[in-house]
Amino acid sequence: MTIEKIREAMHQQPFISFLVRTVEGQVYEVRHPDFIATSTNGRIVTVFDDAGQHILDVRLVSELTYPQAQGS
Repeated sequence: MTIEKIREAMHQQPFISFLVRTVEGQVYEVRHPDFIATSTNGRIVTVFDDAGQHILDVRLVSELTYPQAQGS
C-alpha cells in the first residue's frame, strides 16, 4: 500500500467510510476523516476507533476496502 492511496481515501469528497487491513489480518474501520492521520514523512498511519489509537507502518497495510460500496 502507498501513502498516496491512503491519503486519497482520507480526503475523498464526499467521504466514504473504509477499512484498513494489515498484512497480519487486523482490520480498522475509518468512519470519519478525523479518525485517521498520516505522518509527514509518509511512513506511519494512525487510526482512531472505539478501541483506541492504532499506529501502523504503511508498509504493513495490505489493502483498503469500502464495505458500503459493496452493498450498493
